[in-house]
Amino acid sequence: MQYLIDMGFIPKKRMCGECGDMKLVQASSLWSSDLFMWRCQRKLSKPHDRKLSIRHGTWFSNSNMTLEEIIEYSYLWSAFGLTEKQISTQLELSDNTNVDWSAFCREVCSETMIRENECGQQIGGEDTIVEIDESKFAKRKYHRGHNTILGCMFGGLEKK
Repeated sequence: MQYLIDMGFIPKKRMCGECGDMKLVQASSLWSSDLFMWRCQRKLSKPHDRKLSIRHGTWFSNSNMTLEEIIEYSYLWSAFGLTEKQISTQLELSDNTNVDWSAFCREVCSETMIRENECGQQIGGEDTIVEIDESKFAKRKYHRGHNTILGCMFGGLEKK
Protein backbone atom coordinates (compact mmCIF):
# COMPACT_ATOMS: atom_id res chain seq x y z
CA MET A 1 0.00 0.00 0.00
CA GLN A 2 2.84 2.37 0.85
CA TYR A 3 4.33 1.82 -2.63
CA LEU A 4 1.03 2.83 -4.28
CA ILE A 5 0.85 5.96 -2.13
CA ASP A 6 4.52 6.86 -2.76
CA MET A 7 4.04 6.46 -6.52
CA GLY A 8 0.91 8.66 -6.48
CA PHE A 9 -1.56 5.95 -7.51
CA ILE A 10 -3.48 6.39 -4.26
CA PRO A 11 -3.72 9.83 -2.63
CA LYS A 12 -1.82 10.55 0.59
CA LYS A 13 -4.85 12.33 2.08
CA ARG A 14 -8.63 12.35 1.72
CA MET A 15 -10.99 15.01 2.95
CA CYS A 16 -14.18 14.24 4.82
CA GLY A 17 -17.09 16.30 3.51
CA GLU A 18 -18.13 17.32 7.02
CA CYS A 19 -15.08 17.76 9.22
CA GLY A 20 -11.71 17.48 7.49
CA ASP A 21 -9.12 14.76 7.07
CA MET A 22 -9.91 11.07 6.79
CA LYS A 23 -7.53 8.38 8.02
CA LEU A 24 -6.26 5.40 6.05
CA VAL A 25 -7.13 2.36 8.17
CA GLN A 26 -7.21 -1.40 7.78
CA ALA A 27 -10.62 -2.72 6.77
CA SER A 28 -12.22 -6.08 7.29
CA SER A 29 -12.24 -8.36 4.27
CA LEU A 30 -16.04 -8.09 4.30
CA TRP A 31 -15.93 -4.37 3.58
CA SER A 32 -13.00 -4.19 1.14
CA SER A 33 -10.97 -6.74 -0.80
CA ASP A 34 -8.07 -4.26 -0.62
CA LEU A 35 -8.00 -4.50 3.19
CA PHE A 36 -7.67 -0.70 3.51
CA MET A 37 -10.21 2.11 3.47
CA TRP A 38 -10.50 5.82 4.20
CA ARG A 39 -12.46 6.44 7.39
CA CYS A 40 -13.62 9.42 9.43
CA GLN A 41 -15.23 8.87 12.83
CA ARG A 42 -14.93 12.32 14.31
CA LYS A 43 -17.57 13.42 16.73
CA LEU A 44 -17.73 17.17 16.31
CA SER A 45 -21.07 18.92 16.30
CA LYS A 46 -22.70 15.91 14.65
CA PRO A 47 -21.25 12.38 15.10
CA HIS A 48 -20.70 10.49 11.88
CA ASP A 49 -18.89 7.45 10.51
CA ARG A 50 -17.79 7.95 6.90
CA LYS A 51 -16.14 5.14 4.92
CA LEU A 52 -14.63 5.47 1.48
CA SER A 53 -12.83 2.95 -0.69
CA ILE A 54 -9.14 3.60 -1.24
CA ARG A 55 -9.90 3.21 -4.95
CA HIS A 56 -12.37 6.12 -4.99
CA GLY A 57 -11.26 8.70 -7.56
CA THR A 58 -8.29 6.63 -8.80
CA TRP A 59 -7.82 4.64 -11.99
CA PHE A 60 -8.44 1.48 -9.94
CA SER A 61 -12.02 2.53 -9.15
CA ASN A 62 -13.90 0.56 -11.81
CA SER A 63 -11.84 -2.63 -11.69
CA ASN A 64 -13.00 -5.89 -10.18
CA MET A 65 -9.41 -7.13 -9.93
CA THR A 66 -7.61 -6.84 -6.60
CA LEU A 67 -4.92 -4.18 -6.29
CA GLU A 68 -2.34 -6.95 -6.14
CA GLU A 69 -3.58 -8.39 -9.46
CA ILE A 70 -3.59 -4.95 -11.09
CA ILE A 71 0.01 -4.27 -10.03
CA GLU A 72 1.10 -7.74 -11.10
CA TYR A 73 -0.66 -7.37 -14.48
CA SER A 74 0.95 -3.97 -15.08
CA TYR A 75 4.36 -5.34 -14.12
CA LEU A 76 4.11 -8.40 -16.37
CA TRP A 77 2.79 -6.28 -19.26
CA SER A 78 5.46 -3.58 -19.04
CA ALA A 79 8.59 -5.23 -17.67
CA PHE A 80 8.54 -8.63 -19.35
CA GLY A 81 6.58 -7.95 -22.53
CA LEU A 82 4.51 -11.09 -22.06
CA THR A 83 1.66 -11.74 -24.46
CA GLU A 84 -1.93 -11.28 -23.37
CA LYS A 85 -2.35 -15.05 -23.39
CA GLN A 86 0.67 -15.61 -21.13
CA ILE A 87 -0.51 -12.98 -18.64
CA SER A 88 -4.07 -14.34 -18.73
CA THR A 89 -2.83 -17.85 -18.01
CA GLN A 90 -0.51 -16.78 -15.22
CA LEU A 91 -3.09 -14.57 -13.45
CA GLU A 92 -6.10 -16.73 -14.37
CA LEU A 93 -8.03 -13.84 -15.93
CA SER A 94 -10.98 -13.93 -18.29
CA ASP A 95 -10.36 -12.97 -21.91
CA ASN A 96 -12.48 -9.81 -21.56
CA THR A 97 -10.58 -8.61 -18.48
CA ASN A 98 -7.27 -9.35 -20.16
CA VAL A 99 -8.14 -7.46 -23.36
CA ASP A 100 -9.49 -4.48 -21.39
CA TRP A 101 -6.38 -4.18 -19.20
CA SER A 102 -4.01 -4.63 -22.13
CA ALA A 103 -5.79 -1.82 -24.00
CA PHE A 104 -5.73 0.30 -20.85
CA CYS A 105 -1.96 -0.21 -20.42
CA ARG A 106 -1.35 0.79 -24.07
CA GLU A 107 -3.54 3.86 -23.59
CA VAL A 108 -1.60 4.90 -20.47
CA CYS A 109 1.71 4.56 -22.36
CA SER A 110 0.39 6.60 -25.27
CA GLU A 111 -1.04 9.35 -23.03
CA THR A 112 2.19 9.51 -21.01
CA MET A 113 4.25 9.95 -24.17
CA ILE A 114 1.92 12.70 -25.39
CA ARG A 115 1.87 14.46 -21.99
CA GLU A 116 5.67 14.38 -21.70
CA ASN A 117 5.88 15.85 -25.18
CA GLU A 118 3.56 18.72 -24.16
CA CYS A 119 5.79 19.43 -21.13
CA GLY A 120 8.78 20.01 -23.40
CA GLN A 121 10.34 16.57 -22.99
CA GLN A 122 10.29 15.45 -26.59
CA ILE A 123 11.29 11.92 -27.42
CA GLY A 124 13.16 12.70 -30.60
CA GLY A 125 14.40 16.20 -29.86
CA GLU A 126 13.60 19.59 -31.28
CA ASP A 127 12.15 19.70 -34.83
CA THR A 128 12.03 15.89 -34.95
CA ILE A 129 8.87 13.91 -35.62
CA VAL A 130 8.33 10.62 -33.81
CA GLU A 131 5.51 8.35 -34.93
CA ILE A 132 4.07 5.90 -32.41
CA ASP A 133 1.98 2.90 -33.27
CA GLU A 134 0.86 -0.48 -32.05
CA SER A 135 0.60 -3.64 -34.11
CA LYS A 136 -0.96 -7.02 -33.49
CA PHE A 137 0.72 -10.04 -35.03
CA ALA A 138 -1.25 -13.15 -35.94
CA LYS A 139 -0.92 -16.19 -38.14
CA ARG A 140 -3.16 -18.79 -39.71
CA LYS A 141 -2.06 -22.24 -40.68
CA TYR A 142 -2.48 -22.61 -44.44
CA HIS A 143 -4.47 -19.33 -44.39
CA ARG A 144 -7.47 -21.15 -42.86
CA GLY A 145 -9.37 -21.03 -39.61
CA HIS A 146 -9.15 -18.46 -36.85
CA ASN A 147 -6.19 -16.17 -36.25
CA THR A 148 -3.68 -17.19 -33.62
CA ILE A 149 -2.44 -14.01 -31.95
CA LEU A 150 1.35 -14.10 -31.58
CA GLY A 151 1.64 -10.81 -29.73
CA CYS A 152 1.40 -7.04 -29.74
CA MET A 153 4.09 -4.47 -30.30
CA PHE A 154 4.07 -0.84 -29.20
CA GLY A 155 6.84 1.45 -30.39
CA GLY A 156 8.02 4.70 -31.84
CA LEU A 157 10.00 5.65 -34.93
CA GLU A 158 11.96 8.86 -35.41
CA LYS A 159 11.49 10.38 -38.86
CA LYS A 160 14.50 12.10 -40.40
